Amino acid sequence: MTEDKILSLRFYYKGKNLDIAKENRDIKDKFVVGSDKHIHWQILDKSFPKRHLLIKKAADSFKLILHKGMQLTVKKGDEILTEDSLRSQKLLKNNELLLDKNTTGYVSYAGDWSIAYEFVKPYHRVVTDEDRRMIREYHRRPELDSQAKLVRNVFIIAILLAIIGAVVFENTYTPPVYERTLAQRVQITREVAPPAPPPPPPTQETGPAEEQTGPPAEEAPTDAVATRRGAASILGFDAGEVTGPAVEVPSGPAVATVSEQIVASGAGAGRSGSGPGTAAPGPPGRARSSFDVGAVSPSAPPTGELFRGDIDTARRLGMRDVDASVLGGETGEITYTQISRTDQLEAIGRARQRALSAGLETVDEAAIETLPPEARETVISIRQYVDPNMRQLDELFIQERQVRNIYGSVQVTLFFKPNGQVEAVEIEERPGSFFTDSFKAKAYEIMMQWRVPTSKQLPPYSFQKRFQRN
Repeated sequence: MTEDKILSLRFYYKGKNLDIAKENRDIKDKFVVGSDKHIHWQILDKSFPKRHLLIKKAADSFKLILHKGMQLTVKKGDEILTEDSLRSQKLLKNNELLLDKNTTGYVSYAGDWSIAYEFVKPYHRVVTDEDRRMIREYHRRPELDSQAKLVRNVFIIAILLAIIGAVVFENTYTPPVYERTLAQRVQITREVAPPAPPPPPPTQETGPAEEQTGPPAEEAPTDAVATRRGAASILGFDAGEVTGPAVEVPSGPAVATVSEQIVASGAGAGRSGSGPGTAAPGPPGRARSSFDVGAVSPSAPPTGELFRGDIDTARRLGMRDVDASVLGGETGEITYTQISRTDQLEAIGRARQRALSAGLETVDEAAIETLPPEARETVISIRQYVDPNMRQLDELFIQERQVRNIYGSVQVTLFFKPNGQVEAVEIEERPGSFFTDSFKAKAYEIMMQWRVPTSKQLPPYSFQKRFQRN
């Protein structure tokens, strides 16, 4: 083999050329054929091995290795060399054929597959100056026209603006907190009782008090009495005439029923005034009123006690629920913190009264370390039951958050029956939190199913639950 010629192989199937392999490109030191699907040249015959070394390099030459069943044909010039001629010229030894530069030939297998070899001069393309000029002119893409440049620039600007807007939105957006005011949740109609007619003025015919035969004349009502009477005409009872034992109820939110099954609870504050309301509206979530709780007679029980505690407390004192529709929307700036069912409030009132009767105070999970040892053991037993069941609230949070973006934490107080069954649940949102009524109602139902194993009355248990947004 001379330096100006290289080995070239051609692969045929039924006389059709399938591929070409050349030295220094496809043939390095060896070349393999076979029936395996991972071989580049595949002889698809079951009797042919999966891998067969066809060509291997030997010094400056190549050898073709024959497989059993291959038929060899070698030509030198116009003469076909027989097997004896090849052996006499030391070109064929055993099953290895030394490929001579002056010979050509081929091997066939199974009648359909054949591989031919020859030595050819390699083709070298010479790059001329004209070729280099054309390469410099056409090697890059053509210049864009004005319309294509405009479309490209607009597309790039739109992508950049979208990225910038997404970054700014992510860094500055905060979820909205909806202010659920009483006016938004409950439509209050204005119905104010007409004022009582003034007493008749005294006449000259009226003699001294000791000479009058009729009933004694009423004294002119003072401002406090007049205000109390106005409140009595609106509320349906006279705060100054309430009798009965004083009820020691812990200070809590005011209660005003707005329907038979829903009440709004919150803190109340009075404002002076007289007559039906014509004043300017107050801040959102509050209603302005001419009813001044501070004008009630000092001899009456504190007005705050009439509005605090559970519904049964007011009923036991002979009072009825304060209907916001009777107040005509003017409730002395009564605010609310939540909308609750009356049966829930009654259950909380019963449970709170039971705990007070047993001398048990509400224990807070955050202050467990400051409790006496016996009380601490009781709280720990409650915690050991409550903690594993928290996953129910976490699963509910995940479900409800798919409907509405809720977040934050709640303060929960559990009230228990003597057998450890949860009797009432008080749920209060923490500042900066937002939870839907649906979530709180379902959480209430879940916790009402809890029952702490115990043989004694448990104290009310308060803990804070924070829900994480994944």
